[in-house]
Amino acid sequence: MANGSDCARNVSEMVNASFVNISINCSVMAAADPAEPEAETERTQRLVLLIPLIALVLITSGGNVVVMICTRIDKRLRTVSSLYVFSLAVADAIVGFAVMGPMTVYTINGMWPLGIDFCTTWMVFDFCCCTVSMLHLCLIAHDRYVALVHPMEYKNNRTTKDALIRIALAWVVGALAWIPCIVFIRYDLDQDNVDPLDCFFTYNKWFVLGQALVVYYMPIVVMSFFYVACLHVLRLRYKKTAVLGLGGSGGVVIFTGEASMSMSVSHGAPTAENQTVSTIMDTAGRTVSGEDS
Repeated sequence: MANGSDCARNVSEMVNASFVNISINCSVMAAADPAEPEAETERTQRLVLLIPLIALVLITSGGNVVVMICTRIDKRLRTVSSLYVFSLAVADAIVGFAVMGPMTVYTINGMWPLGIDFCTTWMVFDFCCCTVSMLHLCLIAHDRYVALVHPMEYKNNRTTKDALIRIALAWVVGALAWIPCIVFIRYDLDQDNVDPLDCFFTYNKWFVLGQALVVYYMPIVVMSFFYVACLHVLRLRYKKTAVLGLGGSGGVVIFTGEASMSMSVSHGAPTAENQTVSTIMDTAGRTVSGEDS
């Protein structure tokens, strides 16, 4: 009888344990159910972004490759000024391939699957190439400003060597500004606490703010200054041209970029003032259109 009682008690305990396990499993499943749709929705949203992100990478990279090819194939684009455009296209193409490509993988996966070392390399390409790109935009703005304000000196003094030196300096400054900083900060981190599925530079808000000011906002201010100055010079030149072209004789200056001529509307003959303006505008036009001496 004792053995029968013990057996019945054991069966009762097993049944009770089974019910407890079932209720625990049901509770866990019930708690997990709300999170499952949210995770599925997040995955769906990331997949929806896949096609636009890939298209953006291809457009950025491919467009800049086309610019590089055109500036080397077309003889009319083989000018000193086009060297800045070519180098800018190289920097932006690297951004497209080496920066935007891995960033697409990072965004779609919701984590960094490419390892810690490649994360550091990715950051180097990101910061350096973006800085080089902004510096090139400043160089182009300055080049146009000098060509407009001092056309004679610009035409006579600009050389391929001078442009290549400026381009090289832009790349060197972009590299020296970020490579030591990124490598030092990345390898100074506590490697035991670094999440291999995350890729970040630093969470220091002051550093991020300073980086944004140096890389983006300061170059924008410099470019804005040069282009506003260009507009101001063009406005003044237009007023002077209008005075010389229309004052007294009614002459009109026609500027085509390749040749310009001045004709007197009222008298039908060129005037001395208009011939002078014609010569100046013709020289400036040839300078801007890229005809090197």
